[in-house]
Amino acid sequence: MDFQFLGYSLEYYQNNKYVGSVKVTQADRPLGYSGRKYQIAEQDIVIYNSMNKAKKIRKGTEYYTEIIVLCGKLKGSQEEKVSRLRSSFEWRNQLKSIGNEL
Repeated sequence: MDFQFLGYSLEYYQNNKYVGSVKVTQADRPLGYSGRKYQIAEQDIVIYNSMNKAKKIRKGTEYYTEIIVLCGKLKGSQEEKVSRLRSSFEWRNQLKSIGNEL
């Protein structure tokens, strides 16, 4: 589907838990899992969330980052949006009809 492009998010994880993210303008590596980058913090990293609460990754701690695409509104007219959403659920409707035949 065509969505409004808003940029990229650099997401930080520590011990497989989400710590926070920072908005970036360009992707410097592949997106998602394939671009995952493991690092050890050389200094304290402070990340602020939307509530302005700080989370810290301490120096010497292992963490990893991923880059994710940020998408906005769905593009197109209202009829196009509805038809796209309807077709995206077509697989579910087919499964229901198969289940009713059994």
